[in-house]
Amino acid sequence: MASHGWERDDDLARREDTGTSVVDGEAGTQDTVEDAGNAAAPVVTQKRRRNLLRESHLVSADGFKKVHRTFPYQVSTDVSGREAQALASLMKMYKQWAFDLYPGLNFEDFIERTESLGKGHQVQGLMTELREKEKVKALKKRQEEGESDSEEAML
Repeated sequence: MASHGWERDDDLARREDTGTSVVDGEAGTQDTVEDAGNAAAPVVTQKRRRNLLRESHLVSADGFKKVHRTFPYQVSTDVSGREAQALASLMKMYKQWAFDLYPGLNFEDFIERTESLGKGHQVQGLMTELREKEKVKALKKRQEEGESDSEEAML
């Protein structure tokens, strides 16, 4: 085979043996590009970013809104004499809610993270909104009870 200016016979033999060409002790760029095309290129996968617990989780429909919407109906109001059982039930509900919202943390770490996120603007606004809803609900209930008491007094 005729040798070109950048390729010598001993380099050709070495390239056939090792799969790369060497020119004056340095790797040749043209031949390695061809070899790289034939060899299986390693697949580069990007690391998945871990989903972190953020304020948006707490203010979503599955966050504090779910606690406000579902917990009052799952907890009995008359717990006299069985407070420990009611507390255990409530803790179980909170643990399940924490796992459903963000399964990557154990309950204690979830509580710590929630306490720190609870100082944020979005969470504070949501909590104020939920408290106002409860006040309105309690006022309506008192007014209804007051009206029914006054009707009974008239009879």
